[in-house]
Amino acid sequence: MMPTIEELTADLMLHFGPGGKVAVELSGFQAFCLIAQLQLASRHPHNTGWPAHVAEEIMALLHEQMPESAQAVLDLGYDPANDVPAGVF
Repeated sequence: MMPTIEELTADLMLHFGPGGKVAVELSGFQAFCLIAQLQLASRHPHNTGWPAHVAEEIMALLHEQMPESAQAVLDLGYDPANDVPAGVF
């Protein structure tokens, strides 16, 4: 059976501790690709609520660590007018 959000939260707190962190080490390119994928997911019209807000926080944390050239490209990903056909990247 699927846990409720309360059960899931309690399990995560038990596993990681209150305010516990998960360490993830990514290459710069992996972080860039993760931001790009989160941007795509964040533009889905039904992707709302706290998971979307958490994804936005993650994108912001990673974005600020990118060099200016990568930030400029990533900034385009928030605007559908800059979309390119599938397979370009």
